[in-house]
Amino acid sequence: MLPGGVGVEDITLGAGPLLEEGRQVSMHYVGRLADGTVFDSSRKRGTPLRYKFHSGRMIKGWEEGTLGMRVGGVRRLLVPPHKGYGERGKPGTIPPNAIIEFEIEALDMR
Repeated sequence: MLPGGVGVEDITLGAGPLLEEGRQVSMHYVGRLADGTVFDSSRKRGTPLRYKFHSGRMIKGWEEGTLGMRVGGVRRLLVPPHKGYGERGKPGTIPPNAIIEFEIEALDMR
C-alpha cells in the first residue's frame, strides 16, 4: 500500500522500460467497483487508453499507482474514494464514496 492509501499489486513486472512522465503511453485497463461490477473496460472496447503519462489527466489513485510501472507490466490498483471519484462519484457509473479497482496493462510508450 502506498502512503496515500492506494493499494498496489504487481501481477506481471514487465521487461520493458520504465514509464516516463510526459511520454505517450498506451494501456489496457478494466475498472471494477468493490462488488466486482465492471464500470469501464478498454479491453471490452478493443481500444487501449492513450494519454500523456502523469499529466494530471487521470484520477490521483491511478497517477500514484502507475508510478514505477514498466512496459509489459500488469498491475492491480485498489483506489480509496479520496484518490478516486470521492463524494460525488461519477453519476450513472460510480457511486459516491466508492472504492474502485483497476487492472492495468502497460502496452507501449512513445
